Amino acid sequence: MSAAANIPEGFESQRKGGALVFQNAKLWQSVNESGRMVHGEYLGLTEPGMYGQDFKFKALSDGISVDKEGNVTNYKAGTTVIINKSGSLKKQLESAKIGDIVIVDYDGAEKMRKGQFKGRLAYNFTVYVKTMGGTESVVEAENAQTTTISADTKSKLSGLAAKKA
Repeated sequence: MSAAANIPEGFESQRKGGALVFQNAKLWQSVNESGRMVHGEYLGLTEPGMYGQDFKFKALSDGISVDKEGNVTNYKAGTTVIINKSGSLKKQLESAKIGDIVIVDYDGAEKMRKGQFKGRLAYNFTVYVKTMGGTESVVEAENAQTTTISADTKSKLSGLAAKKA
């Protein structure tokens, strides 16, 4: 029996695509998958964790993900998508600002031929950015160690605060 069976008539769920999806290039590589990881609004970096900060997006269109068991699954627009950090991804997102519309395509992996990580896989991405006048770049956000909200959201919150005052 679902919890929805106990909801009185006239109530409507306010949950709108509240899912969370983690995208990991290593999992995509394990099933030889490549393609669009996300098309969405760039929300900045996640809070610092054990392995640093990852990239956070709000999906604007449906997409696919690869789960820990190697299954390709679908997610809906409105889902929060977290993509694990990567040097290639970080470099390409340097100019992206919070609030910009971003497309991240995973292009596969290749072994590094030289340097400290010679022989390890490097994950390749192609990033497209449509500037929407966001608030700060990836580098600025990483240096601040916080995730800020978009200028549009700030404006809405300011309007709400003014109405309450």
